[in-house]
Amino acid sequence: MAPVQSQDTPQRAPQVCSHCKSIDKGCDKKLLSCSQCISPGQSGLAYFGLTAGFIFYQLTLGKISDRYIIRMKTKYKNKKPEYRLPPMFIGAFLLHVGFFWYGWSLQIHAHWMVPIVGSSFIAIGILFGYLPVQMYLIDAYPVYGASATGACTIIRSVCSALLPLCANPLYDNLGYGWGNSVLAFVALGFIPVAFLVLIYSEQIRMNPRFQPKL
Repeated sequence: MAPVQSQDTPQRAPQVCSHCKSIDKGCDKKLLSCSQCISPGQSGLAYFGLTAGFIFYQLTLGKISDRYIIRMKTKYKNKKPEYRLPPMFIGAFLLHVGFFWYGWSLQIHAHWMVPIVGSSFIAIGILFGYLPVQMYLIDAYPVYGASATGACTIIRSVCSALLPLCANPLYDNLGYGWGNSVLAFVALGFIPVAFLVLIYSEQIRMNPRFQPKL
């Protein structure tokens, strides 16, 4: 019950981060719903772009995050959980580039490799957003890290289950171009919220009213 209880307490920063990343994760599942326009022989390559994106993230995110934290720790003589969050904005940019690229390349019937490349940007964007939030929650709530990440997982899983149900109506009515553009615009709307979390997260965490009560 700890993950659920942590969402009942006024822990605004984890809640906002969870909702932001749940949309990204739901879009990831929805992405696979529009791979049906390629031929059966090419369908096995639909995961190539995602795989390339995942490999790129494995090779780069840890180094980027650690170097940024070391630089900020050297500059300010402290280490804050918020230093984990900036790579999330790199992911946000790449996620929207990927959705526009992927959707409109499908819409104009470009060569099958073009949308696959677009999907690699989506994969990088999703994981560059997902992992910094996970690391932030663990650093911000070291005693209750499992509860914080568990609550985030619940919200993310619900969105992953529900958003793909809208895939067929969305693409039938808007097509692949505007359908994926809608996903990009929805995710884009959470960027200002993420900036607010980055700026005010420490104040929220240190406020006694927002301390965990598990």
